[in-house]
Parts: sequence; C-alpha cells; structure tokens
Amino acid sequence: MQRYRLRVTENATEDDFDDYLSDGSRFFAMFRPFMHEHDRLYRFFQGSLILAHNTFVHSVSQDEWASHLAQIGTVPMSPERHSVEELWSNPSKRVGRENS
Repeated sequence: MQRYRLRVTENATEDDFDDYLSDGSRFFAMFRPFMHEHDRLYRFFQGSLILAHNTFVHSVSQDEWASHLAQIGTVPMSPERHSVEELWSNPSKRVGRENS
C-alpha cells in the first residue's frame, strides 16, 4: 500500500488547519477530480411524492491517484504491505446468501 501525507511534517500546524478549512483545501482537492455526482429519485403514491437523494461516488485507479497526489504536492511515505483474507473464502460466512 502506497502512503502519502499532505503535511510536510508529522504533526499538524495552525497553517495546516487553516488550509483544511479554506475554499482551496488540499485535503478536498485530493478527491475533487474523482468525485462523480450520483442522483436517485424515489417516487411514491404514483409519482405525487418524489424523494431525491443526491450523493457522490469516488472512483479512481491507483495509478491516477498516485499521479494526482504527486501533482498536488503530497509527501510520499514508505510503502507498506499487508496480507488480506480472501473475501467469501468460507461459504458459511456469507451473509444473506444460500450456502451451496
């Protein structure tokens, strides 16, 4: 897993906090190019009541993410490796699915 840090130093400073709260925050700039708006409409009572749900989906490849983080000036940190258990490796652990 490749890691990046937005701050130059390990500990946050008042300038880091001011940046986080600013309109041009580097924290939110990290995600902005990869956020895609997603709307869903729910219709009730034959369409006489409509409930709208608006959210965002974050979708990016690891290469695009690394390239973008380099462009906005993040600090690369040493990578880490973690083993991950295979999802659904044991059929009895499947929730809401019938075991075969």
